[in-house]
Amino acid sequence: MSSQTLPVVGPIEKLIEERISKELAPTSLKIINESHMHRHHAPMQGVESTATHFRVKVISEKFAGTTMIKRHHLIYGLLANEM
Repeated sequence: MSSQTLPVVGPIEKLIEERISKELAPTSLKIINESHMHRHHAPMQGVESTATHFRVKVISEKFAGTTMIKRHHLIYGLLANEM
């Protein structure tokens, strides 16, 4: 039996996954919580949340023919209410 623990997926990460999956039907979706790397930044002082910064890697046919900037705008638009 393995003693390996599975990573905890919080509500923000789940929301990101649901929105991107619904709109882009990705062939690959990776969501990496990088919040721990930003704890020392001044605006993060006193913030208790462990879900503040995410890296998202998406591969989707819906990106075909679009520029990197348009892809970023699309993702930011999907998550605008959470930013």
